[in-house]
Formats: sequence, structure tokens, C-alpha cells
Amino acid sequence: MSAEAVINEGAHRDIGMGEQDGAARSAARPAALPCLNSNNYPTSPYRIRKTAVTYQGKPGDAAEVTSRAMSEGSGLDRDGRQWIVGKDGVTWEQAGGRLSMAEAKRAFALRANLQSLFAHYGRERCAFFTLSPLPGTEPKELAAKFNDARKRNFGWMLSYVRVLEPRRDGTAHHHYAVATDFDMKPDAFDWAAFKVCQAQAPRHGNPPGPQFAEMRRRYSSSATPELRACWKENKAVSQAYGLGRVEMLPIRTCAVAMGHYVGKYLASGTSYRNAKWKGTRRVEYDRKESLLWKSCGSAFGFVSDGSREWRKRVDEMAMAACVERDDIVGFRRTFGRTWAYDMRPTIMVTPPEEWREYLSYLVDVYDGTMPPVR
Repeated sequence: MSAEAVINEGAHRDIGMGEQDGAARSAARPAALPCLNSNNYPTSPYRIRKTAVTYQGKPGDAAEVTSRAMSEGSGLDRDGRQWIVGKDGVTWEQAGGRLSMAEAKRAFALRANLQSLFAHYGRERCAFFTLSPLPGTEPKELAAKFNDARKRNFGWMLSYVRVLEPRRDGTAHHHYAVATDFDMKPDAFDWAAFKVCQAQAPRHGNPPGPQFAEMRRRYSSSATPELRACWKENKAVSQAYGLGRVEMLPIRTCAVAMGHYVGKYLASGTSYRNAKWKGTRRVEYDRKESLLWKSCGSAFGFVSDGSREWRKRVDEMAMAACVERDDIVGFRRTFGRTWAYDMRPTIMVTPPEEWREYLSYLVDVYDGTMPPVR
């Protein structure tokens, strides 16, 4: 990208508009109706395209890479990831399983908060809790059933973290890390018998193994009376509210195992997309008790070479355009409402020499200060 192209791009699309032109653009654009927000409207499809442009490397050295869809039955998202349409025509599966930056950020926050949950309540009072409903149960339907059930039941559940795992057939599964009001004594639990029981459990129409009944009796008898009471209650609540199969187990080792167990379902769930899932929460925390232990929110940024360089260049833009670096309204007024999205190619790819020319243009237009040479 030449310096002239950079300047023309900034002049005609990003910066040469001014406050009056910006107001005119806003007035000309009709206001979006809240009920038709693409994140909440369930029939809104995901944006899948045939080509996508991504940038690899840090700003100044980044290279523009154009990817193309593999075939007619596939598409690309904005990050250049390949998606293959399923036989039903509405479910998409990612080829490669690569996380986007937003998904990686959500996974990081999830693992940090799971460690906080573990530290606050202790290993003895934390457990895994899983809901496996009947095939065809959609995410919003399962979440509504669980919320109804918890209003009147699950009194032992002090707090929870919930992760949605959509399956290929569209069925939603919920995986929880929960905190209980009693000690489950995980070291006294017969984990060896439980492992054998799981291996010999009846699945896919096959009969149970010869040791299944004995191993189930052994690990059940090793559980605390409170845990066995929870199993009994969970089964009754599941039948009453249609939650499907319910499993609850204490934590065998540590918080790292809890984060790995719950986090892997978040990663696997991001590999599938369906228009019916749009607007559903992939990760959710209880609204009250989590305030006591939750350590990581969503308002943070990753620290990397690329992010550091991005921030430096944005600071230089602010100095050159006479805008305070933390003045979000000023940035939108000067560079446009969607400046970060529109100017990403300019900020990410422009070589250092041409970037200096771009800054000098901003100084001339907005009477700012030329940043020092780095």
C-alpha cells in the first residue's frame, strides 16, 4: 500500500469528513430497531462469505492475506476460517477448530474465573454438573428449563459457571462447574470403581458390561450421604422439567483439571454454528453469588506484540489529530463511528515510512502535533 493510497483512503473514507459530514452520515442512516438486532434475532444467519482478507504479523510488518472458500458448500468468516455447511443446510462446522480472538479471550476469562471459584469455595465443595437433554433440544429451550428448575429446586447449588456445548445434531448440552453447601469428600470417593463403571456402561444400544452393576454399587456407597441425596433430587427434578440425563461428580484433582474439563467444551462448541443458536450465551455465570468470587470480566485486552504496536499507533493518531487518547467520542467524531473497523488495514499494514507520511497529513488537517520518531 503506497503512501498516496493511504492518504486517499484516510481522506475520502476515514478522516476527511469532519463533524458536519459525520452528522449528515448519521442522519442519513436509519436507526436500527432493537428487536431486529442481528445478535438477538434468531433467524439471522451467520455472515459467511467466499473470500476473506486477514492480516498476519504485527502493525508495520503485517502482510495482507486473501483466503478463498474451498468449495460451493463452504464459506469463510471475517477471520479467514473455513466453515463447511452440514447436510441440513443450516448448521456450519469449522474446518480446523481455530479460535478467533474473541473466543480466545472468552476462554481465558473462563479459566481465570474457574480458578477463582475453586479458590473461593475449595475443592471439597466444588463439583462437575452436566445436563444432557433429549435430541433436538435447542440452547434457549434448555436454558429456560434449567432456570425454571433452579427457582424451586437445586437448593444445594450455591453458585455456578455454565458452558454451552452445541452438538452436530443441534442439541444443546450444558456443562457446569458448581459450588455446593456441603463437603463431598472427593478423596474418599471410589474413583477406580467409577472409571470401570463408565467403561462398561450401556451405550448406543449395547448391554452393560459384567462388572457394571457391582462397580456402580461400590462408587455409590463411597459417596457422602449429601451427595447421594443430590443425585436422587437431581433425577426427580430432571424428570419433572425435562432436563434429560443429569450427572454430578466431585472434583478429583485440582482447579486446572476443572478449567480443562469445562474449557474444552467451550472450544468444541465454537466449531459449530446454527442460526437458531445466534444470541445464546456460550458462557454464563449466576447473577448473585458470582459477584463474591468472579475475578475476570470481559473488558480487557490481550497483551501481545501486535496489540502493543496497535496501541502505539492509535496514540500517534490521537496526537496528530489533536484528540485525547482516551476520548472515545472524539475518535468517533474525527475518524468516523466505526473507525477501528474501517482503519484496521491502514493501521495494521502500512510500513513505518508511509505511516509517518500519514501522520503528517493528520497534523496538517487537524493542527495536531507530530509524534516523535520511534
